[in-house]
Amino acid sequence: MKCPKCKMPLMKDIGHTFCPYCGYLDNGMQIRGSGHSEPSDLELYLGDKYDTIVRNNNWTTILILGPFYFWIRGFLLLGLMGQILEVLFWYLFTSLVNGVSSLFVPFLFLAFLLTRFFGVCFNNLICIYFYNLRIKKMKEKYPNDYLSRLKTNDNPTNPLGAILILIVILFIVGCWLVLSFI
Repeated sequence: MKCPKCKMPLMKDIGHTFCPYCGYLDNGMQIRGSGHSEPSDLELYLGDKYDTIVRNNNWTTILILGPFYFWIRGFLLLGLMGQILEVLFWYLFTSLVNGVSSLFVPFLFLAFLLTRFFGVCFNNLICIYFYNLRIKKMKEKYPNDYLSRLKTNDNPTNPLGAILILIVILFIVGCWLVLSFI
């Protein structure tokens, strides 16, 4: 059974079913430590996406999108640079088998898996680093009311990123169709 709050596996005790990750109890209560702790700036900034990003629960999205994941998280330039580096790595990795055409596809698939594995391991950490830089700039720009600005920014995703991904996919499919008819 999965936790309805953080989607992690639940554990059973004699009296309750609970989540060891977020503290959810089956009766709707929350397990808290002995001391009350305030949420961090990053937790306020990310809102309900905090657990997903910090615990890397969205690894399938990262695996599918690769560097385009940064576009959804609001880092358009970083995603573009990451995609360029990914394609460059694919080219360099597959150029190792230049002239041996029967091994090109397996080497390209291996290069794809390597870059996506790197993304699954590090994309959320990179996002957290840049979110912390945004928070730091927000603290410097608005020293008196940055907490209220962090709380109101509970959705640090960029809908433009999803639109750009769709445009890129349509462009690639269009190029493929044009090249297949030539």
